[in-house]
Amino acid sequence: MRKGENFYVLDTMASNFTWASVGEALSRDGVVVLRNLIAAEAVNTVAAAANRILSKPSLLGSVGYYRKGYTKRMYDPLLLGAPTPEIVLENNILDVVTEYVGGECWLAECTLKHDEGSDELYFPMHSDFAAGSTWIQREGNPVISAELMQRRFGVGAMMYLHDTTDGAFCYAIGTHTLGAPHGSSLNRYPQPMRSQIEAATVRIEGCKGDVVLFDDRGFHGPEQPVTVQRTVLIWDFYERKAFKDRTKTPIPVLPTDLGRLNQRQLSWLGIGADGPMIPYDLYHMRGFDKTPHYRTVRRVIELLQRWDMLKVKLRRIRNRLFPRRKPNAAMDYSE
Repeated sequence: MRKGENFYVLDTMASNFTWASVGEALSRDGVVVLRNLIAAEAVNTVAAAANRILSKPSLLGSVGYYRKGYTKRMYDPLLLGAPTPEIVLENNILDVVTEYVGGECWLAECTLKHDEGSDELYFPMHSDFAAGSTWIQREGNPVISAELMQRRFGVGAMMYLHDTTDGAFCYAIGTHTLGAPHGSSLNRYPQPMRSQIEAATVRIEGCKGDVVLFDDRGFHGPEQPVTVQRTVLIWDFYERKAFKDRTKTPIPVLPTDLGRLNQRQLSWLGIGADGPMIPYDLYHMRGFDKTPHYRTVRRVIELLQRWDMLKVKLRRIRNRLFPRRKPNAAMDYSE
């Protein structure tokens, strides 16, 4: 893996910056970083809201992070409120993605993710797509074809919520044109090809507020194992026709924030789509009930609620058996 490079960074405030260069970098390398695209105030607002959410778990409807295991915490970031939806659906990004894939897209998924720095490899290098793959076996869901893998149809995005080096996003430069011939998992590739992909991998180091765009077909993933924590916004855009006009999964958003978006941004949220490929309740982020600890936590909560109920009943019995005597009314000695 290559580290300490910055050829992938394009400063949107630089005098020689052009939006055409963003598409060129994506086409050539499969990845690009946009610096100074999002105002610092907006980035700081989102980062502060993310820190608050990540400080406590969601229990029985309380607002907080989700978990499937000890390696990471997650949340639906559009529920953080403004300006998160405007960042995820930033108009220049929509233009770049549309030009790159050749058509309008859906916002496929959106996640606030905090990696705990558990010093484990739990999310290895991978391609998001491979011929024959689908996310969930469900009637009407499209299966990725070898022909589709030869064209652009998906762009991933990420925004760092703090300066990030160790544990940063990594991308194998140029692998978006390979077509993932041996599947989406790098571990299944012949050793010579795997070595080439690993040699092409660059750690995409960034500053707080940097936005990473990448072709989902290329091999990518966070640097692991590491002992440092990392917090990012991650989202994805899928070209509509490639998936039969279906979104990947419904994305929750606060209705009061919708008025800040234009008609195109609202459309990209999924309004008018022909249904989701993954139902809201089956999306991986909501999978704590599939873990071994779910029954234990559920049982503990139920016992606590029963204990509260028992205390109320015992208080009522006590009051019936030992009613409190009302104090005598004060006598009036005034003339």
